[in-house]
Amino acid sequence: MGTIAYNYTGLVDALNDMKARGYAGDFRIIDCEGPDESSPCRLQSDTSGKMYKNDQLIIREHYRFEGPSNPDDMSVAYGIECEGGEKGVLVDAYGTYSSRRVAEFLRDIPIIMDPGKGISNG
Repeated sequence: MGTIAYNYTGLVDALNDMKARGYAGDFRIIDCEGPDESSPCRLQSDTSGKMYKNDQLIIREHYRFEGPSNPDDMSVAYGIECEGGEKGVLVDAYGTYSSRRVAEFLRDIPIIMDPGKGISNG
């Protein structure tokens, strides 16, 4: 099975389509805002409230956007599948305003864009 890629004109179009295709949850990175930044980050679902470590995740899709009139208006959307099957979206700034902590958390998560492969639930 080949990879799937979608072309979107903007972040809102991507988020709407991804949600329609099953990425229903919204995710955020938590627990890494400590004063020494040594706390391990986790991904939290705003929908279910569940929290995940990065070894429980797969990035299925990712899209980068730059505003047509403002290079500072840059973002990236990640379609993430969690152990147990929950799917959702994490959005971060791209470039100058991106979160270093988000980038560090995502760095070790595999990107597997083949929809035929998932995380084992066993």
